[in-house]
Amino acid sequence: YYDNDRQRINEMTSADILEVAREYLLPGRAHIVIAGDQAIAPSLTRFAGDGKVHYYTREGKEIEAMDVQLVTENITAEGVVEKFLAAIGGRSRLAAVKDLTWEATTKIQEGTLTMTKIKKNDEMFFGQLRIDDLNVLKIISDGRSARVFQGNKEKETTEEELDKFRTYAVIFPQLKYLDQGYQLKVVGSAVLNQRNVHILEVTTPTGKSSSQYYDANNGLLVRWVSEEDGKTDIWDYSDYRAVEGIKFPYQSILTGLAEESWLYRVKNIKLNQGIPDDLFNVED
Repeated sequence: YYDNDRQRINEMTSADILEVAREYLLPGRAHIVIAGDQAIAPSLTRFAGDGKVHYYTREGKEIEAMDVQLVTENITAEGVVEKFLAAIGGRSRLAAVKDLTWEATTKIQEGTLTMTKIKKNDEMFFGQLRIDDLNVLKIISDGRSARVFQGNKEKETTEEELDKFRTYAVIFPQLKYLDQGYQLKVVGSAVLNQRNVHILEVTTPTGKSSSQYYDANNGLLVRWVSEEDGKTDIWDYSDYRAVEGIKFPYQSILTGLAEESWLYRVKNIKLNQGIPDDLFNVED
């Protein structure tokens, strides 16, 4: 095949291509599939054979289009943040959480990928990625220094990475948005997965920016977009459930890290377990 394929391609004529096209490309059975903002859907009607744009979920289930109105007037960054905090449990309840253990899994080609995050006092962080029983990545940070292991080998940690790990250690970042040197800006509204959302641009005190999408109706965070090592990562959150009165998304879809999206399902969330400081010890 590899010895002759280029020659065979060069020998093909327009008549050969047309013959195959007539056999397999059937206009009456063709479908145009588009993923994007519902707001542009009416402009696509002219391409529909039946004169109607059809809407589907990620799983392929057909749904009706929603009449969603984009609202940006009188929306403030402070209002978006406070509505989110109230929606997931309220400031006082969130502030009472001193440590958090979170574990989720996803299926990839190599096996089951497990992500574990443990945070304490908004300062200490332990993170691990495993494929089945094989360690892929481990991060240990006490807030002042950190160690990173890729597989069984330790990787040198930069000051920029240490700043990032300090961000990872914060249990509920939105609690700090209004008084800890963060810059917030409402950059607009959009329709996302049939819902009206407000888009908040957040810049951390270290200069890292992200775009966060909050449901205009219930206030919940439904998407987080950031740049990591030159790549755009998109986290989509859904299936919020209460743990000790605080709502967490039990389903997260990560797009951008790999060619395919990864669907993470939460297996375990624990609060205030009295995690010992030894877990975050970076000394040999």
